[in-house]
Amino acid sequence: MLAARHGCRLVLLNPALRPAEGLSGYIGWQTFFRDPGRGFEWTAAHVQELRELQPERLSAPERTLLIAATGDELLDWREMLAFCQGADCRVIQGSDHGLSDFADHLEAVLAFAGLP
Repeated sequence: MLAARHGCRLVLLNPALRPAEGLSGYIGWQTFFRDPGRGFEWTAAHVQELRELQPERLSAPERTLLIAATGDELLDWREMLAFCQGADCRVIQGSDHGLSDFADHLEAVLAFAGLP
């Protein structure tokens, strides 16, 4: 949404394309992953906000780089490819949702973003 609004380049790393669907099952009190002693209330209003922000299509594929891992244990890389048609799409064989091998792809991300 921000890239479309400001006309800047967009790099997507194993993106969740429909986060409202997946997160609607977590309404209620949630604890922070790294600090279970702290938490927050996740509400239906938060899910609705995500739905409203969710684009139907990629607005500027020519300004988009997708890095999708076939080993993502949470999301389907084929859905990412379908959504990002026309973009610079790089499929990583294996890896995982957190792109634990991200350092191997950092140079390509920086080059695409026009950063040294």
